Amino acid sequence: MSRKHLRFAVLAASVVAVALAAGPAFAATNLLPNGGFENAGKGTIAGWKGIHGTLTIRPDGRGGGHAARVARTSGSTYSIAASPNPVPTAAGRLYRARGWVRSGRPGRTVCLRLLEMTAAGRIAGQHAECRKATGSWRAFGLVSYRAKHAGDTIAFRVVQTSRASAGDSFQVDSLSLTAPSDDGQAPAAPTGLTAQAASQTKVALAWHASTDNRTVAGYTIYRGGAFVATVAGTRTTFTDGTARAGKTYRYAVDAFDASGNRSPRTAQVTAIMPAAGDPIIAAAGDIACDPTSANFNGGQGTAAACRQMATSDIIQNDPRIAAVLTLGDEQYGCGGLTAFQASFDPSWGRFKAKIHPVPGNHEYQTGGGTDCAPNAAGYFSYFGAAAGNAQGDYAWNIGAWHMIALNGECGDVGGCNASSPQGQFLGSHLGTSKCTLAYWHEPYYNGTGSQSANYSYFWQTLRAAHADIVLNGHIHTYARFAPQDASGNADPDGVREFIVGTGGEDHGSLNGSTNVQASAGSDFGVLELTLHPAGYSWKMVSTTGAVLDSGSAGCN
Repeated sequence: MSRKHLRFAVLAASVVAVALAAGPAFAATNLLPNGGFENAGKGTIAGWKGIHGTLTIRPDGRGGGHAARVARTSGSTYSIAASPNPVPTAAGRLYRARGWVRSGRPGRTVCLRLLEMTAAGRIAGQHAECRKATGSWRAFGLVSYRAKHAGDTIAFRVVQTSRASAGDSFQVDSLSLTAPSDDGQAPAAPTGLTAQAASQTKVALAWHASTDNRTVAGYTIYRGGAFVATVAGTRTTFTDGTARAGKTYRYAVDAFDASGNRSPRTAQVTAIMPAAGDPIIAAAGDIACDPTSANFNGGQGTAAACRQMATSDIIQNDPRIAAVLTLGDEQYGCGGLTAFQASFDPSWGRFKAKIHPVPGNHEYQTGGGTDCAPNAAGYFSYFGAAAGNAQGDYAWNIGAWHMIALNGECGDVGGCNASSPQGQFLGSHLGTSKCTLAYWHEPYYNGTGSQSANYSYFWQTLRAAHADIVLNGHIHTYARFAPQDASGNADPDGVREFIVGTGGEDHGSLNGSTNVQASAGSDFGVLELTLHPAGYSWKMVSTTGAVLDSGSAGCN
């Protein structure tokens, strides 16, 4: 093969150094992605590509496992190459390569090559071992290569150098790339991995940096246990652009150092991709301060209060949001109509047609604010038909989801038990959809070991009907709870509560941490939910644009 053709092929598939399992040191660790093609017995060619050849996995590998078959599709030569190596070379570092080959047409010459590539794509050096392949497995001779420069890339490929013709193929197995090192300590596992659907086909991954006794060289991303990609250096984000709409994916990440030592993988996290038309909703409560407040500041508020305009901007600037759930205490201090018109309306009222509200305790106050009136008159007058009847409960559907709005101000609407109007309404609107979300103002769980007795019937009924999500406000912070039963026990089949009292009025704090999976104590923002046919994804977005919490789950 000419130097020109060799250079083009290497540039098209500059190679590897990715260890899939932790090893005691670089010298004992195979740096190639899935060099044995086993992947815990499942057999995969993840991390490899064919150049002028098609790759398939074979069940008849050397020693009874899997092997990779490369079938020529075009050109005078064809080859298999590994993914780009994220770890740059050190001058003088020794690399060693081994492998096995057999040919579909005995007598063809096949070579195992190591090449050192500069950042500009030039070949700084190379070495190869070749075999006339037969129908039986033959080992390549040991390929040794010492890097000439720092910062280059080591490329690994297996190529048939005999002039190829239609029908040619070869198989490879037990490929390895190693390098001596005196560093035997693996990095710590990364932490804080999140996976969020950024679109119908993209998943945004982020994690906290790992640590190492020397330096973390990079990270490897896995999807469903299979190699996806590597990122080098201090980067702790990656976007998977190969996802498909409507599919569910599970990701994990590990860290590696320059000596090839590899950390344990993180626990897998799930991303549920939105299908075409999967609706996005936004939710928050405890929103607009009284227009006479010292913090009102012309409706713009301060850093710590009256931030209704900033939180509303999150929704106003995202046209994908199809509906908005306001979780009570929309207007302080007493929900008067004049206050609604002066404070809530210029901010959240900009998308009033999207709002599906529930009242809070401040809507029922008769003092302590502007234009106070009994029976939440300002709330019902401002929202009109969107607030439901005088009882303040209603149900509606969006996508595949059934939404139940409840008036949780039990003392003002005849109670919240089984015989109350609220209890009877709830019972009559369950069991109609695969996925169900209910929302009212004051939470059943507040982070302590006890629950609000007012809502025990709500929770028991929702749990029995396999409902999925409850949204509340009232506590001026954000918290995501593990799914729970009605007695405060974590329950995989239970209902998950989100407290989203972050609409802008002021800051508060959670009362405890029982079954709390995530919280954000000093940020204003909104919770965005993407509602899939059989699950949901969440993203808590602050007024700074930061995503404070995200994830995905299936419906019960």
